[in-house]
Amino acid sequence: MTSHAPTRNSAPSGRPHVWATAREELCQILPEFGQAQNDIIFGNSETPLLFVEGSSWEDDRWDGGRTIELSMVREFTRIIPGFVVSHGDNQNAQNAQTEAPSQPPAVVPSGNLEPQVIEVGEGRYVFAPEESRRDAEATARCAPAHGAILELPSASVVNNAPTLYLTTLAEEPHPPVIEQDDGLYTFVQETFSEGQPSGDPPIHNSIPQLPPFAPEVRTSSQVDVSLNVITYSQVDTSPQVSTSSSMNLTALVPADAPPEIDALLLSRTAGIPISIVLCRNAAVSPLTLPDGCGCAFLGFFFAVDVRTSSEVHSWEALPGERPTTLVRGRKKWRFRFEWTPGGEDPDSLVAPQPNPWWQDAATDHERTNGDGAMPLQHPYTLLPLHFLAPPAQIVSNDADVRTGRGWRCVSCGRLNLQQNLCYQRCGTCSTANGLPPISVEYVRQVRGTDPTAFPWDRYLESVSCVSSDCPDGLRCFTYGFTNTAFVHHMFTCNRPEAQAEPTSLFHDLQAEVELVVEPNSRGRGGSPYYSCAVASSSARSTTPDAFWSSVPTSVTRARELMLQRAQASSYPLSVNINVLTISAWRTAGNKKGCVFAAQTSPLVFLCLGADVEMSFWRDRGAAAFIAQTIPATATNAPAPRGASPDEEFNLDDLEEPYEPLADKGDEYIDSADSTPAVESNAAAFGGAKRTAKGKGRPSGKRDVEEALMVTLVHGDLLVVHGAVFEVRSDLF
Repeated sequence: MTSHAPTRNSAPSGRPHVWATAREELCQILPEFGQAQNDIIFGNSETPLLFVEGSSWEDDRWDGGRTIELSMVREFTRIIPGFVVSHGDNQNAQNAQTEAPSQPPAVVPSGNLEPQVIEVGEGRYVFAPEESRRDAEATARCAPAHGAILELPSASVVNNAPTLYLTTLAEEPHPPVIEQDDGLYTFVQETFSEGQPSGDPPIHNSIPQLPPFAPEVRTSSQVDVSLNVITYSQVDTSPQVSTSSSMNLTALVPADAPPEIDALLLSRTAGIPISIVLCRNAAVSPLTLPDGCGCAFLGFFFAVDVRTSSEVHSWEALPGERPTTLVRGRKKWRFRFEWTPGGEDPDSLVAPQPNPWWQDAATDHERTNGDGAMPLQHPYTLLPLHFLAPPAQIVSNDADVRTGRGWRCVSCGRLNLQQNLCYQRCGTCSTANGLPPISVEYVRQVRGTDPTAFPWDRYLESVSCVSSDCPDGLRCFTYGFTNTAFVHHMFTCNRPEAQAEPTSLFHDLQAEVELVVEPNSRGRGGSPYYSCAVASSSARSTTPDAFWSSVPTSVTRARELMLQRAQASSYPLSVNINVLTISAWRTAGNKKGCVFAAQTSPLVFLCLGADVEMSFWRDRGAAAFIAQTIPATATNAPAPRGASPDEEFNLDDLEEPYEPLADKGDEYIDSADSTPAVESNAAAFGGAKRTAKGKGRPSGKRDVEEALMVTLVHGDLLVVHGAVFEVRSDLF
């Protein structure tokens, strides 16, 4: 077979079609990839997936062509009844124990048992199922120095004995082998001669070594702390059967395979391809991945051949009422994987690429598998379909649409972790993800969409209220707390003509603005809040600034709509928006104890999408609103976002001001509400500031009551000015 073998210093001829910056990020985007067992994923994916990472065996081969040969080695331990040992010369066991390497490798258990963790000290653990600890009361000890094997167990006992597999990346010895062909593939098994020591070749320095076989291994609840391994153990308690002296130690090798290797074997039998992901630090790779690429999908491979070899290292007597023997050894599976086209495009009408991405072109010999036949076409894809489908085919007008954990860039193939509410650009080539925005009708409550003449507002008798009609079918409700503290509610009455422009803005803001997730203040998981701040360089200037022409068009339109409606009220305000913040959320929740510092410049809020309730609080029995009017001075001007309002405004009595919404990962997009908050005369954001301590609604030290509750529906505008307001927001 002709193959191309680029050198490690030469750049590959093409870029990977599917890749990620690191394996850790890949597992965040596809959580099922984080459940790999010994670098093999099976059971929870459409096809098995194999990570090629780190050190390799000396007989692993890949020259950059379409064929990859990989070895997988497992150490095994078996407890077999009927293996009688008496005093005599047991030279084989001594040699197997004394010639083992001295450095322990990193080992990982194979199997799907339900273990229970037992801590044995110094951060080392042993996993053992309950049945093992209950039934295994004997202590495993080495055979005596002058022991001889009198009998071997029968084949039925050997086949039924449980096996403990351990994974290692150590150098493999090369024993003499014999080949046996069963018509499907070739088995390679070790030959064994009694009385001859089993020697090991020298160990390569760059590869981790096998652990020595300790002179004592405990299988009871007392675990030997000298074994720095993670193991599963299980003891066979079946009755002893007759033995056969004609068997040799090769028969003690387990016939089964660990579950992750068994998944590869079953895939080969069923003709299912295996996906292989190459990591940057893979020693077997002759390729150099592009800059920024930590792991790349090589594509699908068929396991065209597999060979097995095995050996027994040692056997030890286990004292007890019934003679049993602890057998240790090693088994190796050598796979030969052949690349096959397909898996990169879910459209069956699109012809798959005839050659791998790292090769320029395929020869006729490679394209036809060398025998004149075209490669087998399969229906599998490298990624879930929603990663590969074009953005135009993704329907997001349904309320049950979920936010994905990641997406694949159609330009460079990178898998990006989704960190924005909707619109996001690729971290490598800045290509947009193309995720369509969700429609406004799917985030609004149906019961609150009918036209109505009055809003769902409530207020105390001490709060004055004046209503008036405004252009575009709006109604203005002005609530007065003091002679200078007012809240203006511009109500759309749910009229279609008044909500037409807000509906368009709700769609366009999602499609044009990167609403980045906010950090979680409590440090537990991701935050359900998203935001984007836009500030003019001349924040204190009242003249129009060309800055707003450089921002996304939807942001400029939102600013103009807010200015237009704020000046259309019966009490026109001189408002100049220099700072605009877009806030959004995915799930319902609330923000408690927020402080709106509007004593020097008004704050304007535009509600888009889901409803928002804002509650304004005051001391119970007080004649005026809790927030006193503060003269505009240099010392009490609105503080930048992130300042400590409790120090500025003496709000130490407030309880917890900020209660994050519960983030449940891939949740429904219950709300994509965007609430821009602006101020007219400040260089930094002076909107909804959060107090620094406390919990919940104001209570305890102060007797407070709700003075005003305003319900904002889609398209409503709220203008707050003249005081420092203490507010609780309920987000729907």
